[in-house]
Amino acid sequence: MPERAGKLVQGRQKAVAAGPFAEAKDVIGGYLLVEAEDLAHAVELAKGCPVLEHGGTVEVRPVMKMSR
Repeated sequence: MPERAGKLVQGRQKAVAAGPFAEAKDVIGGYLLVEAEDLAHAVELAKGCPVLEHGGTVEVRPVMKMSR
């Protein structure tokens, strides 16, 4: 898994784009850690975030790979 891998989920349409591309002017409203099978699964989970209904953006980034 590449260290800089990530996706952006944006707005009511829940459009998915390559990313994340955080800029210094951006405000971070909080974060959640979720357990997902892979990045695609984490993106699907992010599509349920309420902030998207208000035009917000969710950055999805891998943190660490866990083994069971």
